[in-house]
Amino acid sequence: IVLGIAKGDVRIESNKNGVVITGIGAVTPLGNGVDKYVRAVKDGEKINEASARSNVGVDDYNAVDLKMAFYRKLDRFSQLQAVSGMQALADANYAVTEDNAVDIGIVVGTSEGALGPGCDFETLIAERGNAAGSAFKFPNTVYNAAGGYLSICSGIKGYNVTVTNGAQSGISAIAYASTLIRNGEEKAMLACGSDENSDIINELYSGLGLTSDKVVAPYGKGNKFTLSDGSISMLLESEESAKARGARVYCRVVGNGFAHKGVPFGTLKGSDEALDGAINAALADAGMSVSDIDAVVGMANGAETVDSIEIAALSRVFGDKIKTLPVISVKERVGEARAAAAALGAAHAALMLHGDVKTETDVYTLGGKSAERVKLDCGTVKNILVTAFGAGGTYCAVILEKA
Repeated sequence: IVLGIAKGDVRIESNKNGVVITGIGAVTPLGNGVDKYVRAVKDGEKINEASARSNVGVDDYNAVDLKMAFYRKLDRFSQLQAVSGMQALADANYAVTEDNAVDIGIVVGTSEGALGPGCDFETLIAERGNAAGSAFKFPNTVYNAAGGYLSICSGIKGYNVTVTNGAQSGISAIAYASTLIRNGEEKAMLACGSDENSDIINELYSGLGLTSDKVVAPYGKGNKFTLSDGSISMLLESEESAKARGARVYCRVVGNGFAHKGVPFGTLKGSDEALDGAINAALADAGMSVSDIDAVVGMANGAETVDSIEIAALSRVFGDKIKTLPVISVKERVGEARAAAAALGAAHAALMLHGDVKTETDVYTLGGKSAERVKLDCGTVKNILVTAFGAGGTYCAVILEKA
């Protein structure tokens, strides 16, 4: 991977080996598995609590052949990730064997990662002294524990990294994974976005005054969001690999872009132009112009700071097209799950392009004085832009194309 930094943009230079999405795993507050998520969208299901949590149980472990003896070693964050990762492999009908184990890798994107286990471990020491430090809990305190556990239960022995750069890490994982495949370094990659709504996460976000006591929809000009969690994994493959094994293809991954403009830690205000940069970099990487984009899966979460940056950036980049451009909100359905919500944006776009999600109602046009809700026939959509943010002024954009 070669990084070039200019005027706040970060571009990943790579060749153009085709990349496709062939599997999706989903653990969300609405239920687990891609089929359950598609049904939830069709039925108009949404979270109904201001602090929502995903759950995994025995049926989920059995469905992906996770042994309970292994599962009990995992903290909750790693459990969510293990289930969604194994679901993505199963959905893709991809068997990891001794022959191909080094040809597939893992990128896990997370905002807070193992903060819950880390706090649990430190609390034991603070309350009872150093001798109370748990050797059982300690391995779960590092950010890359979940990716390590996923590699163990899946048998994957290739490239394995964890990206921890805010909420946008969920689609950063897709960008990094697709670049590795385009460069021929791996034939397949699990790209994942995961975050948990643990007690400490809830306490911190609530203490900062960011979370609402009711479910929040985007573009309402409020200053709080609905906190949630989950884990989304996607199997990315080279087109050659997918074709060779006769895989079902959801869509192609054709472009990505990053940009950053430094602002005070924990904020976004003042970083607006970096989102423009990420979108334009993704368009350039895909060899597309704004006229090629049929829809956007956005990053708005109900907090005006975030929502207004999205509206302003899309207005600048797309010009008059913003008046009719459909912008889809997955966070209206599942809440602000940080990296998981970012990855879900891409997974949702893939399901739209493949025809699994045929009609979308959580759609807005943003060109007027206020956001206007519209209905979208997904069969008319061929290219989708997905965006995400990270506090501190980092943005990522990915473009998916109908296969």
